Amino acid sequence: MRVLYIAGHGRSGSTLLEKILAQVDGLVAVGELRQIWKRGFAEDHLCGCGEAFSACRFWASVTARARDLSPGFDPREGLRLQKSVDRTRRVPRLLTARRGSAFGREVTAYAAQLGALYEAVAAESSGAVVIDSSKDPSMLFVLRHVPGIDLRVVHLVRDSRAVAFSWQRKKVWESRGGEELYFDVYTAGAAAREWTWRNLLASLARRRAAACMVLRYEDLVADPAGATARVLELVGRTASLDFIGEEGAVLDRPVHSVSGNPLRFGQGAVTIRPDSEWLAALPRRDRAVATAYSWPLLLAYGYPLRPWRRSAL
Repeated sequence: MRVLYIAGHGRSGSTLLEKILAQVDGLVAVGELRQIWKRGFAEDHLCGCGEAFSACRFWASVTARARDLSPGFDPREGLRLQKSVDRTRRVPRLLTARRGSAFGREVTAYAAQLGALYEAVAAESSGAVVIDSSKDPSMLFVLRHVPGIDLRVVHLVRDSRAVAFSWQRKKVWESRGGEELYFDVYTAGAAAREWTWRNLLASLARRRAAACMVLRYEDLVADPAGATARVLELVGRTASLDFIGEEGAVLDRPVHSVSGNPLRFGQGAVTIRPDSEWLAALPRRDRAVATAYSWPLLLAYGYPLRPWRRSAL
């Protein structure tokens, strides 16, 4: 049961990467799977195919398979356990949890719920590699407890200043019955702090995977075919990437994704190009604040501390 987990922080291009990979035979994308308990089973948000979660045939079949594979599979219990176990503040306990302890039993029970879900998705997709774009590093620490999983990790990173700029803009998350739901908005400092914390934890957690790689968003959009080929190599797959051209990619296959960027709903030709608006539009004070919070990791990932000066040359 091979799982490709996309780790990192939001607004780093995970939905784009997932959509590209989903065009390849032998891979199936399920979006942010850690959100399935609440946004899928409990709140019935839209699947990436455009149907309500409860009306999606793919997820109906997956749920039935999960119950066949594990009689104890229960979405309500999955939600309770996810709230108890899968939290950033629980990472120290996830690292030290003993199997016989109360928390250890919660972790084991939640891992069993996840295991049944991953296995059902793989079975429904004829043994495909399951792409999970949950990103949260706490989920990575949980996955080490899931039995029978062959975990591969893409740690996707993007310049923290670009991420901070993106999180400051009001953006529609989902439209339902004429009502628009929006993502939360964060200050540059809050976004940069979260970027730093999540990427530090992802760096620690990814080492426990069978194989892992770091991929910069900027490299993905500069050479989507090359970046995709490297990710496919990570999961032991090869494929023709003729759907990726010089200007973008043709993403015709629907993705049954749970939660994520609105890009998950689209099909057809997508233009892929570097997003450099933040270089001119991010206020100087916000640049300084975001850089101050994140400069050690910016250097570690190969980002210049003053990229706007280079862009002006």
